[in-house]
Parts: sequence; structure tokens; C-alpha cells
Amino acid sequence: MEFQKFNASFATGGASNVNDKLNSFKANATFVWDHTYSLTAGYFNVSGTGDQTWDTAAYGGNGSVSSPNGSGMIFDAAYLPFSHGAPGPYKYANVRVGVQYTTYFNLYGGKNNFDGLIGSPGAGGTHNASGNNTLLLYAWAAF
Repeated sequence: MEFQKFNASFATGGASNVNDKLNSFKANATFVWDHTYSLTAGYFNVSGTGDQTWDTAAYGGNGSVSSPNGSGMIFDAAYLPFSHGAPGPYKYANVRVGVQYTTYFNLYGGKNNFDGLIGSPGAGGTHNASGNNTLLLYAWAAF
């Protein structure tokens, strides 16, 4: 939970509220088989005070975005090839290769056309929550 005070911003017209708050909740469940394969599913939810002036400036919207509210899920599948020992001099190597998918149920307080820009040239479908879904392929190594 985060509490924000915008005394100066409110006085100069840079915020609609003197006090804002932001709540963040995250929960993950992970299954790992043989220290080699990993599956994770996670839920996230962000909610808080809507502030028309502050949020429009922060999110770059057209004035209709006034909510930090959003939710979605993250799915991850990974392979850890050296969990039972790495070759040669790299016996302490820790490598992970995976794919992660993030899906948004709500974004900036809405599901469809959350900021009123869908009709704008170049906006495409990215102003629906699902238009921001992301697929990430990754690889990392730690020693």
C-alpha cells in the first residue's frame, strides 16, 4: 500500500487530489519438476485513487485516464538445463531459458478503449487492455 501527498502539486493545479493511495496485490504459484522444469502462474491487481490531473500527465492520456486500476495474469514456463551440474569449469553455472506471457484483464481502469484513443490514427488495438498482452522469450545466466 502506498500513500501519496500532493500538497504542492494540488496547490499549483498539477493534481486533482491532495491525498492519493495505491494498493498492489500479487500472488504466484510455481511447480518445479526435477529441479529442471518450472511452471508458474501469477495474478496481479493494482487499485487506487483516481486523480484526473495527475494520472493524465503521468500516463500520457487525453484526459479520460484517471485510474491506476489494472489486473491480469502472468504465465511462465522455464527450462533449467544445469540444475544437476554444469559441464567443465562452469559447475556453478545457473542458466534459465523460458517463455513468459502476460495478459491484462483491465488497464488504467478499463477493459475496452480505456483512454478514448481507439479512433485516433495509429492507436490500433493497444488501447484495449488485451491489446497490451505481451509474450517474452528470455534466457539468463548467473554464476
